[in-house]
Amino acid sequence: MNFYERECRVSVIVPVYNALCDLKLCVESLKKYVKFNIDQVIIIDDCSPDPAVKVYLEELKTQGFNIIFNEKNLGFSCTVNKGMELTDSDVILLNSDTVVTSGWIDKIVQCAYSDNSIATVTPFSNAATICSLPIFLQENKIPKGFTIDQYAEVVERCSMKKYPEISVAVGFCMFIKRTVINEIGLFDAESFKKGYGEENDFCWRASEYGYIHVLCDDTFIYHKGTGSFSSKEKMQLMQSHDTILQERYPELYQKNSIFCSYDQSRDIRLIIELFSKTSPKCKNILYVLHNDFRNNSERPCGGTEFHVRDLTYLLRNDFNIFVIYPSGGGYLNLLFILKTKKLV
Repeated sequence: MNFYERECRVSVIVPVYNALCDLKLCVESLKKYVKFNIDQVIIIDDCSPDPAVKVYLEELKTQGFNIIFNEKNLGFSCTVNKGMELTDSDVILLNSDTVVTSGWIDKIVQCAYSDNSIATVTPFSNAATICSLPIFLQENKIPKGFTIDQYAEVVERCSMKKYPEISVAVGFCMFIKRTVINEIGLFDAESFKKGYGEENDFCWRASEYGYIHVLCDDTFIYHKGTGSFSSKEKMQLMQSHDTILQERYPELYQKNSIFCSYDQSRDIRLIIELFSKTSPKCKNILYVLHNDFRNNSERPCGGTEFHVRDLTYLLRNDFNIFVIYPSGGGYLNLLFILKTKKLV
């Protein structure tokens, strides 16, 4: 199937509560990167106290968006459930403080249907815990010198589309197959009304049915980070909901803790980080040596190593320079020569 000409429809569900500036950035990216003749965007305002939010959303009704206003504050999980009940298609749950990028839906759908056992898909982001770039489990900034779109291009170019399995989806941008929703039900809105933990509960429920959850490693979506709750309120919610998850899924909870202890997607993260440090305007040079030429090398350097080292320093401002040399155990080490003269 050519997913750029696909017939399957995706409903993007965006729950909203205040944060108008973030919402506007999100909407502008959706206007740019959603094919409204194929997919739909459902924005649900959960009784935002800021009246400017309603004014802005009313304007979007004539621009292809499906706008819903809750009559009373339902909380995050109930609002998301409401959105999922409004459609019979696959869904992407998208936070309003995100910025989507080129081809994001097509790539996520391609990932989702690469295996029948996949229930959910989560893309890379700068702030998405186990799906964070470049540093695992941290909130990161977009690397210096890149726009969001440019960094998304780097991620796509570096990807080998391995779609590695992850322990749970991350709710900032979460694709769910409709067949899975039909089989296991919606989010547990009663237990996780305001959010935090509801996606874990859904994913582990799906895992008990034999489904898996994967990382879409060729897609990057910007995420500003949680801003709906104060830090104190967030911590209280996380702690109370964490207790529920431990009681319901003791084995899966433990597996998730182990997963978070090891960055199983470390290789792709390192490739992306390395590539983001290169200059797209420069050609690449690769030197293959039998020995390391740095000062802390375990073996003595000879004339070849000294000559290549001089060349790397002389050419580093005009080329992306890489050096490969063998190490113990049959492995190869890769050095990237930065323009600052540092060796990576």
